[in-house]
Amino acid sequence: MKIFPYPHAYPNQIRDESTLLKELNDFKHANDQNGFFGTLAFTALTHAYDNWDLGHLIASDSHQIPLMAILPFYENPVITARKIVSFQAIYQRPLAINWISGLALNDYEKLGLKLTKVQRYAMLKEHITVVNALLDPVSKKTLTFEGEFFYVKNHKLQKNLSFPLYQYISGTSAECLELIREFKFLNQLVGGMEKGHTYSEFAKGAAFGVVVRPSELDAKKIFDKKFKSDSLSLSYAKLAQKNTDSDWKLKIHERLKQEDSKGNFFYSSISHYSEVGFVVGDYIQVSEYFKNLISLGMSTFVVCLLDCADIYHLRKCIDLI
Repeated sequence: MKIFPYPHAYPNQIRDESTLLKELNDFKHANDQNGFFGTLAFTALTHAYDNWDLGHLIASDSHQIPLMAILPFYENPVITARKIVSFQAIYQRPLAINWISGLALNDYEKLGLKLTKVQRYAMLKEHITVVNALLDPVSKKTLTFEGEFFYVKNHKLQKNLSFPLYQYISGTSAECLELIREFKFLNQLVGGMEKGHTYSEFAKGAAFGVVVRPSELDAKKIFDKKFKSDSLSLSYAKLAQKNTDSDWKLKIHERLKQEDSKGNFFYSSISHYSEVGFVVGDYIQVSEYFKNLISLGMSTFVVCLLDCADIYHLRKCIDLI
């Protein structure tokens, strides 16, 4: 089982960006101490730091494996492939990649991108194709590729992968599922939802938040203090709902209108950036949530936590599985 705990992050409009690096640094050491597999290196135009730089921060002075969020809009696939090989050679460990097709809608405008959702997935497909062709240890030939978005001529990397590369793709749309069917090495990451939710047969992992304490009451108090009294965060969440065409994020935003009336310990986050649902409860309740996902064939969990101290409580919960 691979678990990637990471710190809950507000957008830079309502948080001190300088604290992000310290939080991530604290998280990587706490993740090491509690035996977790890795740490998410998230990406967004709403914060100041490049995700590859965050990946280096995570890997340095730790045993953590970063989960790198990669979008095709940011760099040529040849550069992505080189970075992957270089990273593994420098830190002598595997790397995890989370392929992402989309940004917030207003970020496309900032980057001058006028692509439909179908076109974005077509661009992502080309990016994944080129990266994996260059990383193919069997191929001895140089790569020539001519697509709609990327062009490569007679290129070959000078070094092969040294360690495994774990590849995930976030999404639930028809376009995402089509890519998973074509690229058998991709593992689908889905948003955590309430018990009884039906996932696709390709879902191998889930992303959600966790607030867990020895008692359910204490966990709910912590969640309520963080979110329910935060009107500024709620206003950002409402803006975020209008600023995405992501199937899973829109489903999560629907949960903003609901409370936990079914006894499934699932709450909605009102975070602008994290945009994940939170599982809130005691050790047994939250461990049962994990067990349910594991029974569906999932083995990777990207877990948003409110504070570094929560890593200890997450460990206590996981030990019950």
